[in-house]
Amino acid sequence: MKKSFWGQFWESSRNAHGPLIVILGIPLSFLYWVVKPNQVIPFSLILPIFIIFIGILLTLFHMSWVLWENRRKPFPNVIHARKPKSSWANFEALCLLEPSDLFSHGHVVSFYTVDEDGYEIFIAVGSVLNVQDDDRILVGIQSPADGYKDIISAICNNDKKQLEKLKIKPNIPQENLTRIISGGAND
Repeated sequence: MKKSFWGQFWESSRNAHGPLIVILGIPLSFLYWVVKPNQVIPFSLILPIFIIFIGILLTLFHMSWVLWENRRKPFPNVIHARKPKSSWANFEALCLLEPSDLFSHGHVVSFYTVDEDGYEIFIAVGSVLNVQDDDRILVGIQSPADGYKDIISAICNNDKKQLEKLKIKPNIPQENLTRIISGGAND
């Protein structure tokens, strides 16, 4: 969601039918004024103000709902994975991710797999190789942790079950970064 406040307000207004409410409210007010022009409290003035208020209230409610629904950006899912071609030979595997604002070209990423108990287990470090024109993200596994070659192999074979358990995050824990810098061992 890359919209300004007013862009989001206008979209929410359209989705909540705010302009339609205002367009219908003004003629109704005018019609009431024609039928009862000697009203003590000019209802013809109160009615459009009330209708505009309801339109703005519905718009703000819709905008709040949209923002609530988009409050947490999940990590993108893996669309496809494969063994690297010759241009990416220094990588163990390549993964294509759904679009996400959390990733940028050249950033270091960490790879996790979810075990049978629901714990995320660190399996590798990699980097963002490309953010494509269609906003999908190409990441590569560079430094797998010891003991996870079978998982990396399943990822290279585009194993759907393994890809569903794969989580890629736009950061790397300090502990794992230190291990990689000091020799790549995963104790």
